[in-house]
Amino acid sequence: MPYVLRAYDPATEAWLLTPQETETARLAAEAEVARLRAEVERLRGE
Repeated sequence: MPYVLRAYDPATEAWLLTPQETETARLAAEAEVARLRAEVERLRGE
């Protein structure tokens, strides 16, 4: 099993995301934005 170096932010007392976790979160956020934009367009009747 490969090891992953993780960084800790003492100011927030949280572990920072790995590059893979960041990419997964970004893709999920982009999908949510697309879904919400489509819903707004639908509600506006566009």
